[in-house]
Amino acid sequence: MIGRLRKFMELDSYRRRALWRAFGALRAARRELKRRPFRDLVGTLQPVDAARGETVIGPHQQKRAGDIGWAVRTASRYAPFDSSCLVQVLAARAMLRTAGIAGTIYIGAGQSEDATDEKFAAHAWLKCGDAFVTGEAGHERYAIIGVVSW
Repeated sequence: MIGRLRKFMELDSYRRRALWRAFGALRAARRELKRRPFRDLVGTLQPVDAARGETVIGPHQQKRAGDIGWAVRTASRYAPFDSSCLVQVLAARAMLRTAGIAGTIYIGAGQSEDATDEKFAAHAWLKCGDAFVTGEAGHERYAIIGVVSW
């Protein structure tokens, strides 16, 4: 615990504030996901060509989106609650929208990683332009079933 606090205090003030905002956004996203149906949170998903769903943003916005992604991913590792890929996507989307940055949410479906298990698996990731903000790890194993941009 002391090591984590020390690491946090070694961050510059910009990153410390970003982490606090990310913790708040993760908590709010998790709470909203429990209270409201998924479709109300992200809008209507339309199966579309994934390449057409990508947004175009400038270099300054790309850097800001990367900072938001770092903050959400980092905060999710230390959060005292479950921060699934969908919770991370919704938190990052809220932070990006506040910053006025466009993005695209991808929802994918596939089979469980366990070859003997025939269960359905899902994954969500968010991109700004062609760069991942959250959910990059393992996204290639899922077929895109919906894309939402703002």
